[in-house]
Amino acid sequence: MQDKSAKPMLTKEERQAAIKAADEEWWKGWWAADYSWEGLGRLDEDGDPVHPWIGWSVQEGTEAKTKTLIETSHATASARPANLQDYFRWDAASRRWRGDKRLIADGVLIETPSQPRFHILHLPERWKDGSESWKIDPAHPLWTALTDELERLFSHTKSCDIHTDGFEKGSLKGADHRAQLTGAHLRALPRPPTHPEHPDTDRARSTNSDAPGANPQADPPGAYNLAARHTRWLEHLHLGNARFDSPANFSQAQFSGGYANFYKAQFSGGDAYFNQAQFSGGDAFFWKTQFSGGDAYFNQAQFSGGYADFSDAQFSGGDAYFNQAQFSGGYADFSDAQFSGGDANFDKINAKHECRFIEAQFEKATYFRDCTFEGGVRYGDAFQFGLRDTAVRSGARFDAELSFRGSTFHALADFARCRFPEQAEHRNGALEGARFHETVDFKGVEHLPFSAFQGAIFDQGVLIGSDHPKNADFHRARNETEATVRRDTDILADPSYDANKDGDRDRRGRDARFAALEKGCLVLKHAMARGSDRQREQAFHRMELKARERRPVYWIKQKPETQISIFSNLASRFYGLVADYGASSSRPLLALLATAIIFFLLYTMIALGLLSQDTNQLWPDPDPALNRASLAALELALTNMLGPLKFALTDSQPFAAMTADAPATRLLLGLLSAGQSLISLILLFLSALALRRKFQIN
Repeated sequence: MQDKSAKPMLTKEERQAAIKAADEEWWKGWWAADYSWEGLGRLDEDGDPVHPWIGWSVQEGTEAKTKTLIETSHATASARPANLQDYFRWDAASRRWRGDKRLIADGVLIETPSQPRFHILHLPERWKDGSESWKIDPAHPLWTALTDELERLFSHTKSCDIHTDGFEKGSLKGADHRAQLTGAHLRALPRPPTHPEHPDTDRARSTNSDAPGANPQADPPGAYNLAARHTRWLEHLHLGNARFDSPANFSQAQFSGGYANFYKAQFSGGDAYFNQAQFSGGDAFFWKTQFSGGDAYFNQAQFSGGYADFSDAQFSGGDAYFNQAQFSGGYADFSDAQFSGGDANFDKINAKHECRFIEAQFEKATYFRDCTFEGGVRYGDAFQFGLRDTAVRSGARFDAELSFRGSTFHALADFARCRFPEQAEHRNGALEGARFHETVDFKGVEHLPFSAFQGAIFDQGVLIGSDHPKNADFHRARNETEATVRRDTDILADPSYDANKDGDRDRRGRDARFAALEKGCLVLKHAMARGSDRQREQAFHRMELKARERRPVYWIKQKPETQISIFSNLASRFYGLVADYGASSSRPLLALLATAIIFFLLYTMIALGLLSQDTNQLWPDPDPALNRASLAALELALTNMLGPLKFALTDSQPFAAMTADAPATRLLLGLLSAGQSLISLILLFLSALALRRKFQIN
């Protein structure tokens, strides 16, 4: 494991107060669910079991002893749905139905004066009035009876179908063969049978003696098949190296007795549910855990007792959901985790401490929308810059759609060496609406994701590598945007396309796609301006204008579908042609010289025309008439190139005598002279502006 030294963001008193409040809320929910003996058999208003045993039915005879348990798929119409009370009454070994007296005699149905009856698994350590039961004492002899009951239940479990859900009734396809531990209060679990053909092997050994590395010579445990929703764990839970061959349900469970260790556990039999689970007793270890059988659900889970370690975890079976999860007890570490089976959804998480995703790989869509990171968040490891003899670690890799929209980062956000999605539509506006109160680090990023910055808010600036922005990166981003526009065109042209079902319809099309690229460059330009980095500010400004030129334009009388007019587009292209968008001071001077030459030739042609009228020759004698015309044209061209704007000719000009009897020609020369002067002043201004920006003259 890695070094786990993160500065706490909550005081000890605040942390304990939060744990106490969550514990009280958990108890309210547990008592409301009613896991008493009578509650296990309770029916809802529709006559269905409140706590069903999914896929099983009870075939009742005239006497209780004739009751038979049967899978619902084989039950008759007279059978009723089984509940959890039926589950604990049924003795699978003898295939007999046990009544209350027998259960009391067996020591598994607990009667307490002035209190509800509870099955031994569900008996709470404290009653609703605050008084204590024998479960408060870890050395009480009745814990042996509880362990025996668990072993009995585990001996008859087997894997079941993977189609299940953590909350809804009847959602398991087929009969549920898992151990039904929902609502139980436990200290440990027995190990499941190592070999199916020897069901008694190793069943007496508790998981609390099987911490990783505790007994390397022991045989690996068999597979767990259990449903443990709303279960309360009163001691450390060791399920390291465990294998779950069925859907594992720990939703609303409370791990209050210590840390929860799922190190190298394999959830291969279906979905893994930890929705609304409370890890309040200590750290939560999911280091190198494999979720290969289905989706992993940690929605609204609370990690308040310590840090949450998901480093090197593999989510290969489906989606990973951490919606509204709260990390308040310590850091959350997802370094080197691989999300390859489906989407990774971290929407609305709240992290009080540092979150780490260094070298994590997200192969599918990744969402961090509306999150609150009160501690730092590290998708990269910028701290390694400048360190000697240190292996360089890459940042997180995002291969598909990415979104941090609406999230708030109160501390340093580290994206050093991260790799962002290749396709433009997957990264456009990825940081839209996200607010960064501290510095954001993008150093070492191979390709800067320009369009991802659209709509981002940076209070303290952005750090990027000294080699950025690269023109090659921008051209690459522009080409990828063109490819996205073509894909949008194909999608919109599909006869089956339904705009009402397309959540990205407002982001499709040339205008929206290139607007994202343009606005991303605009945000980066402003970030560089706040950091007084004039050179890179101008570079991003140049890229902003280039992106805007690719957006569609409209004419004056045309209904605008975009905010870009044809005139502003042409002006931008002219600006890029003659001044490289303000980056070149020499290009306007070259344009100035070219303009002077063109007007010199025009003036010469006019002068020769005037002289030909005086000599009545189509082409006057070149010597000295041509010299006279050339000198007059050169003087006028140079005067207009370097002198002030002039709209009329004076008597001192060489052309005055030539045009004395030609008012139309005189007017033409005046207009050409004014036009050249105006163009020259613009070009001189652009050259001076480029010099000012280049040397950062204020």
